[in-house]
Amino acid sequence: MPARKFRDGDRVTGREEGPASFRNRVGTVVEFRGRQGYGVKFDDTGITEHVSSDWLGLAVAERQDCVSKQGTPMAV
Repeated sequence: MPARKFRDGDRVTGREEGPASFRNRVGTVVEFRGRQGYGVKFDDTGITEHVSSDWLGLAVAERQDCVSKQGTPMAV
């Protein structure tokens, strides 16, 4: 089985290099499907779609506790 790039619950976004139907869309990884990629539930539709890992990247952290009051990144 191939190594995982993302974990269940990771927030991901469609990369510019991927198909137009996934570009810049944000969602949550809900399952790993081996060589078939990942099941991603996209925010804009609420539908889970199967996406190749090459077409995904980690989304920018949305949680406030990821940045200190001085604006420097903190370990999560």
